[in-house]
Amino acid sequence: MALGPQCQELLGPWMLKAGSGSVFSPKRGEQDRSRVRRSQRKSKVPPSQVVRGEAAKRCKRAKPPGETYTVAAYRKAIHRACDMAGVERWSPNRLRHNAAERFRRKFGVEVARCVLGHSDIRTTQLYSEMDQAKAVAAAREIG
Repeated sequence: MALGPQCQELLGPWMLKAGSGSVFSPKRGEQDRSRVRRSQRKSKVPPSQVVRGEAAKRCKRAKPPGETYTVAAYRKAIHRACDMAGVERWSPNRLRHNAAERFRRKFGVEVARCVLGHSDIRTTQLYSEMDQAKAVAAAREIG
């Protein structure tokens, strides 16, 4: 995947951590959270909690954290954050559509197709057609 210099700068710390794996990993995220919580603990761990922790290690989780996040997981996280912030919900596909439109306008539909990973240019053109439809609707409304 081609990433521009601004994107590389923003993602730099996570990309170095990821190595050749996913930039953001649920498994690594959970391990990092646990490590931070342990390091910030102010009191000793009570024996009963040690026993519970050992039992939890032996139990198999129904669905352990994977190496990558799913599209649904990203969307749910964004929706939860929007709800907590009291703003209108939005979905990650808006970012994809916006990027597709920007690449198409500046570099043409073929470059946008490559960036999006579409095998068929007609799929990429759907993004721009939706934009054209909005422009026509706005022009009709204004007169």
